[in-house]
Amino acid sequence: MKVRCRDVVNPSKGTRFMALTRNTEYVVLSMEFYGDSLFAKSKGDFIIYRIIDDDNLLKPYPASIFEICSNRLSSCWVCYRNKDDAMQVLPQEWAYNGFWEQYYNDEPNALLKFDLAKKQIYSEIDN
Repeated sequence: MKVRCRDVVNPSKGTRFMALTRNTEYVVLSMEFYGDSLFAKSKGDFIIYRIIDDDNLLKPYPASIFEICSNRLSSCWVCYRNKDDAMQVLPQEWAYNGFWEQYYNDEPNALLKFDLAKKQIYSEIDN
């Protein structure tokens, strides 16, 4: 799935996302859906896309600042409900409680799982 950044302003805070560029396409590596009481009150902020931004960092961004330009989903994606009762669509290898914490803590097994699934996602997007 690819999205195009249509706005660089955070809709819930009014601040600018410095690592995004308007009209640039990004590959979505996962999607997360939170209930509005768990995450945010403003429309769109409870749907999150995790993308690699202009600083080459994987970060969650609100879906409301993007438009979908390719809706092709990766064949490795599954639906998963995490311990916080949020729904995620992400690679099967990442679908367990604690994956994101392990990834952001640079745990080797999580980084390996991330790299393998990311390669698959990018190869399917480019085809």
